Amino acid sequence: QNINEEERSAMLRESPNFEDPKLSPAADAAAKQIVGQSLDQLTTREDITIWARAQLSQGNYDSAVAGYAKAVGLAPDDIKLRLEYATALLEMAPVNMTRGSAPFVV
Repeated sequence: QNINEEERSAMLRESPNFEDPKLSPAADAAAKQIVGQSLDQLTTREDITIWARAQLSQGNYDSAVAGYAKAVGLAPDDIKLRLEYATALLEMAPVNMTRGSAPFVV
């Protein structure tokens, strides 16, 4: 199962803005639909990346990191993708620190 064209288009129009991650209303609505899909059912790097972005935008940091890890495994030379992955790891760090786990180095 892949992400439908309308959801893909809404999310792709939004380039990741690390200083202000707020999505447009259309992209936010698409993200809310996308997060309900299973990562295991996605087959393309693009869909996996969009899924990870949607997870990140909704505050699902563990899921976003898992998605980015899978996408980076499919496209290890994609520097922009690695930057998004690192951002997800950094977003997750405060959550993990409040859970009592040790901080990690990115």
